Amino acid sequence: MSDRVTAIFLRAVNVSGRTVRPKDLAAQLGLVNIGAAWTFLTKEDPENVIRSLAYAIPFDVDVFAIPLQELAELVAEQPFGPHPAEDGVKRYVTILPEAPASPFGHPRRIPDWDRWEVNVIALRGRFALSLHRRQGPRLRYYPNQVIEKALGVSATTRNWNTIQTILKKARDSS
Repeated sequence: MSDRVTAIFLRAVNVSGRTVRPKDLAAQLGLVNIGAAWTFLTKEDPENVIRSLAYAIPFDVDVFAIPLQELAELVAEQPFGPHPAEDGVKRYVTILPEAPASPFGHPRRIPDWDRWEVNVIALRGRFALSLHRRQGPRLRYYPNQVIEKALGVSATTRNWNTIQTILKKARDSS
């Protein structure tokens, strides 16, 4: 894919029994579907894609359009280091509408320093990087909710593996 490729991230599509399927939406709008994560690639003008999504989805969703180059730069930085995550720890990237004007202090561990489930480790422009580990059988905290609350914005979160898959699919499609 070329320099004008954009990654499209949708927020809050798969809640409340909604029945739009990402595969169907991608086929309808000519997008490359990254999988069940409500993430797509496009060479089209992002504003046109956002308008088409608003027309195609019968409810309101937040849409984040990120130039592929921004994701490539983030991955090239290796913000989580060159090694895989520890057992039981997942790495996440939260996509923000823009770089926060006044970022919260980080790292931030929730619920507390020793028994953390979410550890926000860095802010890189409009990306918040975090680690997540489950403590017990019930999921109490998730990176997206922690970051949205701390910054007071809508955001959407993807696993680091999904971010890497986006770049791989873009390379494979070129």
